[in-house]
Amino acid sequence: MKRTLLFLILVISVSMGAWAQVKIGNIYYNLDEDTKTAEVTNPRSAHDYTTTYSGDIVIPASVVNDGKEYRVTSIGAKTFANAGLTSIVIPNSVTSIGSCAFEGCTSLQDIVIPNSVTRIGASFFQHCI
Repeated sequence: MKRTLLFLILVISVSMGAWAQVKIGNIYYNLDEDTKTAEVTNPRSAHDYTTTYSGDIVIPASVVNDGKEYRVTSIGAKTFANAGLTSIVIPNSVTSIGSCAFEGCTSLQDIVIPNSVTRIGASFFQHCI
């Protein structure tokens, strides 16, 4: 019984990976400790239901957390969905943008998407004006 319990604890901790979710400046990130990469994520996925993105956003190419640098390589699915964004600048370090990333962003007037982005998920600008 003890061996089974220890094995389950080990499996669960390995399957959880080395991800950490943090807020740096005014942007939320999923940080991958193994690859030292960061994904921009939705504040609501961090269980912060009072915060949403709004106004002008400039995503940095890298962020520092606890003295470690992480390269920002992706924007997660629904990250900016229904947010009050007016403009966003995406750095050259980003290579993928998740599905519905800007869904319902009716105030978005200006977006800069670099050539480094090689994957854009479905319904990228769904319900936008």
